[in-house]
Amino acid sequence: DVDFQHEFEAFTRNHVVWGLGYRYTRSSVDDSVFARLDPNHRIDNVFSAFLQDEIALIKDELRLTLGSKFEQNDTTGLEIQPTARILWSPTQTQSVWASVSRAVRVPSLGEEDAELTVDVIPPSDPFTPPIEVAFMGNPGADAEELLAFELGYRAQPIDRLSFDIAGFYNQYDNLAGAVTGTPFFAPSPAPRVVVPIRQTSIENAETWGVEVAADWEALSWWRLKAAYTFLDFDVPAPAPTHGMSPKHQASLRSLMDLGHGWEFDLWPRY
Repeated sequence: DVDFQHEFEAFTRNHVVWGLGYRYTRSSVDDSVFARLDPNHRIDNVFSAFLQDEIALIKDELRLTLGSKFEQNDTTGLEIQPTARILWSPTQTQSVWASVSRAVRVPSLGEEDAELTVDVIPPSDPFTPPIEVAFMGNPGADAEELLAFELGYRAQPIDRLSFDIAGFYNQYDNLAGAVTGTPFFAPSPAPRVVVPIRQTSIENAETWGVEVAADWEALSWWRLKAAYTFLDFDVPAPAPTHGMSPKHQASLRSLMDLGHGWEFDLWPRY
């Protein structure tokens, strides 16, 4: 994995950052009775580049950031991930920001090539073959795509207290899921009926919500951080999102510096 990055100032108002990257991965996985990869030997190359320009529209008050990442991989080809963000700071203690960006997640090795035995149902009589329930990857799987919109506000009413509130709305395409396919008879390595669970893609998933956070330095040696997140979503079956992403999350983190090299932290979460 090799990365190069360079930044410079341009035209008095522009802070430019750009870079290049290359990643080489060689995989070799031995098959077992219950897990197989086809192919079980492969080489993956990822070439990447990015460019970002932070523009001071109004000095110390209004900034616009534009950029994009470009990635060429052996799985889904060329992926372009642009982003735009604007930050307005009307005072030294307040700021409002908004952003829109696109991101992708490339399928993993297992999602593409794996064959995993999930369950084996013994035969009911000597003349009936066993039933194997097996997950099967999709070599032609597309990358998951995300288009994210965010709007936030940050304030620091006093030196030791700050709080943030941010709303978000996300649109997903090609969200990974799984469906049960048509059973078939497999004669080897042992005769059986295979019930395949195949990797698939789901369109038009959406999530939205709000995040609230506060940071309070109660004493010079004691800091409290509180956070709350609300999340809702509209994801069609058979996506696995339901039951896996909590609608409400809350936490209160306490960080104490007791001195002489001792710290005491407590982080209850609900």
